[in-house]
Amino acid sequence: MQKFLRFPTLSYPKLTLLVLSYILTYLLFINGSFSALSGIIHLLGYIGVFIAGIFYSYGLTSGLITPVIFLMAKSLNIFVAGFIGGLGSLVGDLLIFEFIKVGFSDEIQKLGHEKLLMKIKMPVIVRSYLAIIVGAIIIASPLPDELGVSIMAMSHISIRNFIFMDYLLNTSGILFILFLGL
Repeated sequence: MQKFLRFPTLSYPKLTLLVLSYILTYLLFINGSFSALSGIIHLLGYIGVFIAGIFYSYGLTSGLITPVIFLMAKSLNIFVAGFIGGLGSLVGDLLIFEFIKVGFSDEIQKLGHEKLLMKIKMPVIVRSYLAIIVGAIIIASPLPDELGVSIMAMSHISIRNFIFMDYLLNTSGILFILFLGL
């Protein structure tokens, strides 16, 4: 009987794919390969910023779209672009929030049972507020919003508070990237 090649299984396949997407983004950016994508988004103007905001929400595309947002700073009003991009990002995150149970939540719960994290003892109320703070930091950054949204969803934040925080955080993150692009 012939043995088949067996590929090693990954404990965190989605997170591994995310890291690989950031490495690919870096390699594409240093080689100047973003001009086509950037050109298409620029042609769309503020509609392009809204679309970029949606892609900013998703882990696999946030790394690819961040340099595009950075490059848009020179051609658009950064405040208008930031607010419109934040709205697009909110739309993307609301989609994530609604479908969180089939996304990253399985790996996040698995990660929560790792030995290192199990050693951390703290009251439930502190853990809940800490989860909101960590989720907020992740959402404001170009890191995958799936992770931040999952963490915030597990803290049982209300949808109203989530919408307010998400829009504020993503708009701040996009404005920061636009300011860097000036």
